[in-house]
Amino acid sequence: MVTLRRKILRRAGVLATLASLALPLVGAPAAVADDAITHQDYADMLGLKDLHAKGYTGKGVTIAYIENAPDMSVPELQGANIEQRKTPCDFEPDPGLMSHSTTVASILGNKDWGWAPEAKIVNYTAHLMKNRDLPGQKCSDDPNTNNNVNAQINRALNDGVDIISLSVAGAEQGEAAVMARAAQLGVPIIAGADNTGTEQNVSYGALNTVVAVGATDLTGKRSEFSSYGDHLTIMAPGEGIANRQPDANGNLTEIIKEARGTSFSAPMVTGLLALGKQKWPNATGNQLIRSLINTANNNGQGWTKEYGWGLIDPVKFLTEDPTSLEDTNPLWEKIPGALPNQQTLADYQDGLIDPVNLPADSSYVYRGVDDAIVTNYPDISEYATSPRYHKK
Repeated sequence: MVTLRRKILRRAGVLATLASLALPLVGAPAAVADDAITHQDYADMLGLKDLHAKGYTGKGVTIAYIENAPDMSVPELQGANIEQRKTPCDFEPDPGLMSHSTTVASILGNKDWGWAPEAKIVNYTAHLMKNRDLPGQKCSDDPNTNNNVNAQINRALNDGVDIISLSVAGAEQGEAAVMARAAQLGVPIIAGADNTGTEQNVSYGALNTVVAVGATDLTGKRSEFSSYGDHLTIMAPGEGIANRQPDANGNLTEIIKEARGTSFSAPMVTGLLALGKQKWPNATGNQLIRSLINTANNNGQGWTKEYGWGLIDPVKFLTEDPTSLEDTNPLWEKIPGALPNQQTLADYQDGLIDPVNLPADSSYVYRGVDDAIVTNYPDISEYATSPRYHKK
């Protein structure tokens, strides 16, 4: 049996209590009583309206984003093509996390300033920190991991989505195995690079194969809160975001003009990849990641710890055909010695990972010789059938 060593800090004994990658609104301007958010400065900065006018809307592409549920009643999400897939255990969402999720959903699918307004967007709701259990439910204490982020990633992969977006901090047991599965399927996973302002990163962006997105201001300068270091892949705006905040009753009626965080940078990159997938439907996820890196703007410096490969360049990305690029994930070794690695992938392919690390993976069969695992998972175990045992 292969045991996946945890590389990222997480709350001891709890498998599904993650927070968002948005920063608290300390010192932010007072909320204003607007009826709707009709404009975002990042859309002007990156020429989003012109891209939409040219027909780049994400049509025909399916995006999964995994976190809390959004508030679908807000004006910014009217007409958006968003579905919701809940966990088996229902819970009462925290208003702050709902605000966060609503902002991410709007960045992806708003009709005016969302990146991919005609993509199919699926919110796979996960039980995050601050959510409250409903009467008779104990989602937060349930040792069954079917309510967590990894399970929802696997459900998205089961459903055949094209791209997965994560704006949550922390990671969970078995995250390396799930990332290896996504990489094997060629599904890009995009995650915020964290908001520590240091090289410390406790988000999914610290994992190999994952596109870790740092934040810039509206001039392209790295935001002081944006984490940097070996894990960093790419940059996108993460400041000056207009979003909805809960009022005293928990309703999202107040609009703040200065939300910030790599949480909001990640869906911009996800949306841009969706535009590329729309234009080049035969391009693989790996090729799109490579093109994203190749077309980023870092003033000719190549990769740096502060900016990764640089700020996204949507026009250049949508000009250069990626289909001739190598069809392998270029981020397998972005952090030497970190997980997942090629051994993780081989263990997954050979059926030697404990299924506890792969909640809700409908395709996985354990093929090892650990009697305890076979006893715990009889329906998805085929004892001693791993091809590793039969190689000549």
